[in-house]
Amino acid sequence: KINWYLNNNLAEPVPQAEGDPPAAKLLFEPSGKPVDGSDFYCQDKVNECCCCSQTEDLVRKNVIPKEYRKHLPSEFKDRQSHDVVLLCVQCHCSSNIFDNIMRDELANQHGVSI
Repeated sequence: KINWYLNNNLAEPVPQAEGDPPAAKLLFEPSGKPVDGSDFYCQDKVNECCCCSQTEDLVRKNVIPKEYRKHLPSEFKDRQSHDVVLLCVQCHCSSNIFDNIMRDELANQHGVSI
């Protein structure tokens, strides 16, 4: 990918120490940068379970389930990843158990069937 940016004059090479991977500096402001001043998307993120720190067999978990998200105002339905966390399979299974308990409680509170 880096070569495409360099070949299209969209980036300039950055000198690297021998053995380091190639790097480039973009010559434009990328779209999709956070507008709220948050540096969430600029932080390094570790690929590990957010509960137990396991680094293998990871699954993406939507904190707000899709069946609830569709009922939220549009500003909460954007495609940002603030409500996506990584869980190992074991923690994901545990999470699903608690999700089902919460779904049942919400359904009972609001008199709806699931």
